[in-house]
Amino acid sequence: MLADQIDLSQKENRWVASVIAVRLHENSLEWCQIGDCRLVLVYANGSYKTVGGSVDHDCETLHLMQKLGGRTEVM
Repeated sequence: MLADQIDLSQKENRWVASVIAVRLHENSLEWCQIGDCRLVLVYANGSYKTVGGSVDHDCETLHLMQKLGGRTEVM
């Protein structure tokens, strides 16, 4: 991103690696997500809802970083 001069001060400009794959069936669907993207179902009447709960997959890492403070050595 730096080589392409992306403004990193704007969070929405940052690149991510995430995807959702969906397989539709007659009365159901299967889905799998990678990264922090969310699946949104949009109904014919215009209403919508997100599928699945929010998972804080970075929580353990962020707590460890806070515990270590400014230390940068490798464990």
